[in-house]
Parts: sequence; C-alpha cells; structure tokens
Amino acid sequence: MTAMWEAESNGIVYLQSSREHGLRLEFDITLGNDDMLDLRTMRGDETVGEQTINLDKAGPMEIIRSFQTVFGDLRASTGAWWNE
Repeated sequence: MTAMWEAESNGIVYLQSSREHGLRLEFDITLGNDDMLDLRTMRGDETVGEQTINLDKAGPMEIIRSFQTVFGDLRASTGAWWNE
C-alpha cells in the first residue's frame, strides 16, 4: 500500500490575528491501525472544545462537521470573526 499522507502530523490554524491569544484550532494526527485526529478549539489558554475522530471509521465528513460547528459558533459569538 502506498502512503497517502505526507503532511505534518500536527499543527495550528489561527482564526484571529491575535494568534496565540485568539481563537485557533490545534490538531494532532496519529497513524496506526486506526488513524486518529485529535482536534482542539482554543481561545488563548482556554480549551473551548475538544474532539477525537477515528478517521478510518468516521471518514472525512466528521472533520467537516466539526469545522462547521466551530465556524458556526464563531459567527454566533463574534460576528465577522475573520476581521478580528
């Protein structure tokens, strides 16, 4: 089998210009018998959401649903969050 994943296994997506002090998504991917994605929503030092997704069982739609929840919560709480 050919490896399909060659990207970094962890990272941060900053959702506000204040970077570490604002809202961000942190992720860790663990490859194995079941490929797992740990997804954390952070606001500064506070964890505001956390989810572990089994990528082999749930598939990519579960990731998209998680993003929809995060971005929906952002819009509801801050309005135009991308301008912050």
